[in-house]
Amino acid sequence: MLPIAIAILVLGMIYAITIAPTAQRIQVALVLVVLTAAGYGVGTLITQPGTDQRTYYPIAAAIAGTMIAFGWISNKRKSWVKNDPKKP
Repeated sequence: MLPIAIAILVLGMIYAITIAPTAQRIQVALVLVVLTAAGYGVGTLITQPGTDQRTYYPIAAAIAGTMIAFGWISNKRKSWVKNDPKKP
């Protein structure tokens, strides 16, 4: 189940980067990478070395960081210019 969740998050990341306006694609990618890495780092810091926590907590925290980034992108998307094919 975890590999499926990770694959879906990666596809979501790619989708979020492709729908972003060209001028903001790098910013969106950086937010995704930074928050995912920060989540992984926090997950590693809160665990005890040599336990099973080191396997699951960092991954769960990285997923949480990615979800926070998706929330930021969703909020930011409201200000992006809409492509309306009906307008000339």
